[in-house]
Amino acid sequence: MIEYVESGRTADIGEIDPELWKTAAPEADGRPLFILAGAAGQGRGEVLHYMETKYSVGDATFAFHTEAA
Repeated sequence: MIEYVESGRTADIGEIDPELWKTAAPEADGRPLFILAGAAGQGRGEVLHYMETKYSVGDATFAFHTEAA
C-alpha cells in the first residue's frame, strides 16, 4: 500500500490480491485511507512515519500532496 500511495496510485489499491488484503487486514478494511486518498485526488503521499508490523499491527502516517488548482 505504501508504494501505491507514494506513487499517487491509490486507485490501484483495489487491485491488491484479496487473499493478501485479508492477511494484511488494514484498519477498518482501508476505509480511512480511501477517504483521505479521495480527498487528495491523485496526489501522491509522502510517508512521514512508519513503524513495522509488531504484534500484527503496523502503522504508516502519510502527508498527501495535491496539485494546485
